[in-house]
Amino acid sequence: MAYKDELAARIRAALGGRAGVEERVMFGGIAFLLDGHMFVGTLTPGFAGIASGGMMVRVGRDTHDAALAEPDVVPMVMGGRTMRGFAAVLPRGCATVAQVKRWIARTTGFVATLPPKDPRAPRKKAPTTIVPPPAKRARPAKPAKATPHVAKTMTKAKTKTKAKASSRSRG
Repeated sequence: MAYKDELAARIRAALGGRAGVEERVMFGGIAFLLDGHMFVGTLTPGFAGIASGGMMVRVGRDTHDAALAEPDVVPMVMGGRTMRGFAAVLPRGCATVAQVKRWIARTTGFVATLPPKDPRAPRKKAPTTIVPPPAKRARPAKPAKATPHVAKTMTKAKTKTKAKASSRSRG
């Protein structure tokens, strides 16, 4: 059984069949949502810069710094930015069901302060900007062709020059 599956089993045991909890596969791990809000999840080793994996917990912006002061807790960093309100608990800090229960009590306490999400409501999407296709580049103008009279004159001149050069070399 993979690490994230073992941790997910501890989270399920700590939740004890709590109503309103939903599981989703997200970010290569398993996220647990309460009334539509993500509150805890498993972290695959290497995700968010955490080599050993662990447990993602949603603690809220107000208690973020206090959560980071706990042992075995590091900031959640994604895309080079710290996610305030979220923290990562290293494997030592979520090795037992009792440790996971303590974090779940903390995270569900925060998520309970949020309004429930309507699962039928469409997600707000960022407005899309329609970008027109790039304009076609204008081809450079072709050089003008010489008129037939000029072309004949130029050919005759080249022929005369060649003839002179060959006669000088013979004689």
